[in-house]
Amino acid sequence: MSEVTYEIGGRGKDGGAEGRMLIFSVNFKVDGKLVMNPAKEDIGVHCECPGGPPRFNIMISQGAYHVGFTPSIGGQHWFDFTYKGEWANEPFCLQVKNKLNKVPDHPYTGAARGGAPPPKAAVAPAKTEPAKAEPAKTTATTGTTSVARRSAVVAEPCPSNTSCSERTAEMTEDEEGSFNITVKGKNGDILKGDFKFDIKFDGPGSIDHKLVNNGDGTYKCTFGSASAGDYRVEVSYKNQLIEKGAWDIHVVDALASMAIEELTILVQATDKNGQPKSEGGESSKFKVITGNNKDIEIEDQEDGRYTIVYPVTPGLNTIDVQFEGESLSGFPLSFEVPN
Repeated sequence: MSEVTYEIGGRGKDGGAEGRMLIFSVNFKVDGKLVMNPAKEDIGVHCECPGGPPRFNIMISQGAYHVGFTPSIGGQHWFDFTYKGEWANEPFCLQVKNKLNKVPDHPYTGAARGGAPPPKAAVAPAKTEPAKAEPAKTTATTGTTSVARRSAVVAEPCPSNTSCSERTAEMTEDEEGSFNITVKGKNGDILKGDFKFDIKFDGPGSIDHKLVNNGDGTYKCTFGSASAGDYRVEVSYKNQLIEKGAWDIHVVDALASMAIEELTILVQATDKNGQPKSEGGESSKFKVITGNNKDIEIEDQEDGRYTIVYPVTPGLNTIDVQFEGESLSGFPLSFEVPN
């Protein structure tokens, strides 16, 4: 039996929010060797999550699998993977926030493995902020009396040449953007301290952001994800914009930004209680309707899963997957592919 391990990457590996598409990548290793030419039929994706298993879009790009889905309910999403029928060594936990910006617990049971969890469970590491540096202290000495006082740097108004740099101007809706702030004094020296910046995002949706004081006179702001559209960012200090503190960000649809020739949809059938089925035989109950009237075949994996391969075309693509005349959750699906 081979040892199958994997690495999770991509913009969606740190999670996201319910109702918004997430895409992460999976690179497999077999007996320590990286899989260089992955095939769609070799991967198995199993998920324990609130609301039952979602519909997955499986894509291959640059030698890696890309798993895309839209979580319907916030909470811990536990992923188990197989490669050519062999279980990978551990599950992966993706953190999905609900409308209250919380990630409810959803315990892992190992149901896909027959209720036998592996020895180790991988959870996406939480991001930690560097400790803020204490303001510099200077000491004035008169005779034998020593007086310690805080440097005036912290109280000094933020100079006009404090500026933003490395600003994200274009991103996909599941991507994380960022920019840096460098605080400089009037003579160009970098100032250390704890300056309070006001950061505003104006656009079609709300954007969460985090500002980290690196303790060396620089700050890093990360933000995302965001609904597709145009946004305006403004960074100010004491109600005044800093240098290069205002710019526009264009957010595009995640699928439309990917150079793909076909979209593989993996459908997991469930029973009336929402539990995954383990047998096939229902492919005749599915119907696939496309905007370009393409004849799409449905492949029965004979384990409760069904594979649909949709060849994308430049421009607007629409696809609807129905079961006994009713559209599955997440369908109809529309996305734009650049020419």
